[in-house]
Amino acid sequence: MLEIEYWWLAVLPVFFALGWAAARIDIRQVIREARDLPRAYFRALNLLVSEDTERATDVLVELARAERGNTELQLALAGLFRRKGETDRAIRTHQNVLAEGALESEAKQKVTLELALDFLAAGLLDRAEFELRRLLGTPLEARALPPLLSLYAAEREWHKAIETARRLEEVTGHPRPHEIAQYWCEVAQHAFNHSDDVTATAAVEAALAANYKCTRANLIGGQLALRQGDPAQALACWQRIEAQNAEDLPLVAGLIGDTALARGDGAAAVNLLRGYLQQAPTVDVLDATLRVVLAVEGEAAARSLLAEAVQQRPSILAVSRQLEHGGPPDTATLRQLLGQHTRRLAQYRCQACGFRARAHYWQCPACAAWESYPARRVEELNIYD
Repeated sequence: MLEIEYWWLAVLPVFFALGWAAARIDIRQVIREARDLPRAYFRALNLLVSEDTERATDVLVELARAERGNTELQLALAGLFRRKGETDRAIRTHQNVLAEGALESEAKQKVTLELALDFLAAGLLDRAEFELRRLLGTPLEARALPPLLSLYAAEREWHKAIETARRLEEVTGHPRPHEIAQYWCEVAQHAFNHSDDVTATAAVEAALAANYKCTRANLIGGQLALRQGDPAQALACWQRIEAQNAEDLPLVAGLIGDTALARGDGAAAVNLLRGYLQQAPTVDVLDATLRVVLAVEGEAAARSLLAEAVQQRPSILAVSRQLEHGGPPDTATLRQLLGQHTRRLAQYRCQACGFRARAHYWQCPACAAWESYPARRVEELNIYD
């Protein structure tokens, strides 16, 4: 049986009293500090809430002159400068804070990051890169890497982008296979355009190693093989795209059809492209299949293909192909397609924001611009302007 120390019962009220007193002291301290804040702080806060950044900036500038040692105030002011597009003032403010020399390491890194973002906003990419690279290996590295990656992509420094993306994967733990594969594809495309097949081939392999579903890598790989005189390898590369992403088949259907015809494999290409047309029934795949069917099976088979395509997936483009090859379109289908198309074209479009409406407005319901709707329908604007 537990024995109760009765003296604890006498001590407990003392602890409660001490806790209550401490809480009262903390509350009084908060109230005292709030009362000591200059009225300008609250005025600036109120202006910011009202989104009046112009007047809020003026108030904070006056405060900053009075409190030059207040780092947080200087950072807030510089952030407002950058938001308003006054990057030169933001840069000067951040540089002045760094020049004070009394900052702790963490605060200095924070200001350095903000300064780098100033340089980015000003288009001073070399200086932004220098400041961002200074933050590598620091606690702010995870925040510095994304803008650094964007900078390298903007400068088309693809190898540096790959290195930075891999480092970002390590720091954040989030894989970035699609981005890295696309960076390698950019390297491959540049090398291909400059007839550097060795570099292009290595970059294609690296892209597929980063993301085995990268259809662009196989597209470039097929073009490389074709230029090197190996159409069989080119066809093999392009046909892999079906397993990677069937939605990208329209990008290679024409290449497959033309290459197969050139090497005398038209019959096999007909069967292959007919299958692609079922998976990706787009006008590009239809055109590629139509060319091969015309060359291998003749005009009658082509008209039959078009009639089947219009029936299964009717579209204005498919009907236009049918008319080009002398096929009689179904009147009901044609009337339905024209009705759908004309409804889209018989709209008014705002010149300010592009919003479409069936009725004419003097003030756009989307962006509130006045007199932004021409008194002509979309079709008339597209044809006559």
